[in-house]
Amino acid sequence: MGKSHFLFMSAHLDDAIISCGDYMCWLVQEGNAVTIATVFTAENSHPSLSWLAKILHKKFNIGSQVMYVRRREDLSAANSLGADCIHLNVEECIYRRKPDGTPHYQKLEELFRVDLKSELSVIREVTTRMIAQLDLDKYAQVYIPLGIGRHVDHCITRRAAEVWLDSVHGTTSSKLAYYEDLPYKSYGFDQDWRADLACGFSVNRIRLSKNHLKAKIRAIELYKSQQRLLWSSRFTMFKQMLGASLGFDQHQPCYGFNLYTSYNPVSLTSKESGTINDNSPQFFK
Repeated sequence: MGKSHFLFMSAHLDDAIISCGDYMCWLVQEGNAVTIATVFTAENSHPSLSWLAKILHKKFNIGSQVMYVRRREDLSAANSLGADCIHLNVEECIYRRKPDGTPHYQKLEELFRVDLKSELSVIREVTTRMIAQLDLDKYAQVYIPLGIGRHVDHCITRRAAEVWLDSVHGTTSSKLAYYEDLPYKSYGFDQDWRADLACGFSVNRIRLSKNHLKAKIRAIELYKSQQRLLWSSRFTMFKQMLGASLGFDQHQPCYGFNLYTSYNPVSLTSKESGTINDNSPQFFK
């Protein structure tokens, strides 16, 4: 069976690799092509920053060219896994403004109180860019975030991708799979995510090897600006990634990685970790 091309939709410049970098590593090692399309990659278009953006920029500690540096980090991290990048250049939530010019979000907690009705114009913009910049027919599978943690940009990315696939193929199920949002799942504050975000979905647990996890952690370390924001130390990040690796045991060669679909996929594991029922990652088709 021929090799395939897989697309991962990422809200921000780190999300897909933090969540799926180990799985991407395996796909590439199997001879497949992987592309990461990140939605919110544009520079702040307003003459000034909101207080929230100023606070986060201070945590990034990478100077004034924040998005330029973050895009460079993303290219390096993706390259370390053998993946390509596409940046859709939409402004992320900390830069967006209301029609009267005031910041759309002024407190950190507001980013996790999703009201997509107030973001319909952004959903339309993101969907339009997906249609214009991404050729759906190129990809065997499209992976998108479930939205665990309810970060507004993650939820916008999910909804826009669903609309995009529906507009092209008339259905969202044939090529679409969902991944768990890390590190938000690990934070544990979204206890109802299964019922709210994955109700009725099938879960497919893929077995990956420790080498895939190591490659993912090395890639995460290339997002230096985000490490300072998301984790108190490198050790904390490392510990959290181990904890998110289902069934990880230092004495065992493999661990579990979950993907979700709205239909029932066949089973698949990595060659290094167990028997493969279908010697190709096209297991959702």
